[in-house]
Amino acid sequence: MADFTPKEDVLLEKISKLESKIDSINNKKDSIRTVIDSTHIKIVTNEKHYQERINTIIVQSSSDDSSYVSNYIRLHRNKRDSTNIQ
Repeated sequence: MADFTPKEDVLLEKISKLESKIDSINNKKDSIRTVIDSTHIKIVTNEKHYQERINTIIVQSSSDDSSYVSNYIRLHRNKRDSTNIQ
């Protein structure tokens, strides 16, 4: 092992600290990439689900729509009425 001057020792210590910081930054970068990838997958999944639902809605007949609305109103009216205490 070579003998280093005090100035060289200080520089070597700073280099070591910088390498440690670089490793820490790289770990954080990898974690962020993982989150971004996971979020991207969720977005793609949501878009696919949305497209499937919108296509289903578009191809429904008007009688299906009116039936849906009637059932929705009835259900929520019943819920509202059952929560009203007289």
